[in-house]
Amino acid sequence: MSVRYGVSIVVQPSFIAGLHRARQLVCNQYGCWAAEMHMAHLPLIDYLVCTDELAPTVDAGLEQAVEEFNKDDRLVLLSRRPVAAVADESGHLYVPFEDAGNDLPGLGRRGRSRRGEPAKTVRQLREAVLRVAAGVTGASQTHQAEMLERPVRFDLMRFANLPPRVFQSAANFAAGVVEGVDLPETTFPVEMVLIRLESDAAGDDWSAGGWAADLRWQLVNAYPFRYG
Repeated sequence: MSVRYGVSIVVQPSFIAGLHRARQLVCNQYGCWAAEMHMAHLPLIDYLVCTDELAPTVDAGLEQAVEEFNKDDRLVLLSRRPVAAVADESGHLYVPFEDAGNDLPGLGRRGRSRRGEPAKTVRQLREAVLRVAAGVTGASQTHQAEMLERPVRFDLMRFANLPPRVFQSAANFAAGVVEGVDLPETTFPVEMVLIRLESDAAGDDWSAGGWAADLRWQLVNAYPFRYG
């Protein structure tokens, strides 16, 4: 059995319900599913190589990071973008998010940012999470820099192994479904979560989707964001 840990943010339940429904429709339509997809979350980092003995250290570091984050007077407001498709071996479809800016009325306290930035406030949180992870795993600065440039995203499909034309069909279908479930344009994170994942099929390489056959997971802890 192989074990990894993950760190994600979870947005408003009403918004997540629409994303989860969209993902069900896409995966059911194209006959692809991965156990991870049963959880509705936005990953902040790659799977973290961490022993169960070191997990409490990660837990304490994440709690401190969110406490520091909560001291600032801001609302992390995210805007969803059109469905993105990566037609490589991963067959990746996802909904990316960006910083929604500060020009939306009636939302109370919120951060100063320009629309179009790649979730600037969440990027700052991701930096804190990566520092915690690096302290446990010794991840290189290059790897951390790569993670910071990835969009905050909700995965609709991964490692589907679909033929090119079928994958393009899936991408078109997903774009229509996401719009069809009448998702609001914006949402905000309600909590960050630490997840323990295990798989017999993945072995030592979790980069190629081997875990999709038998992934099991459990939430280790949740760290709520405070607004107002």
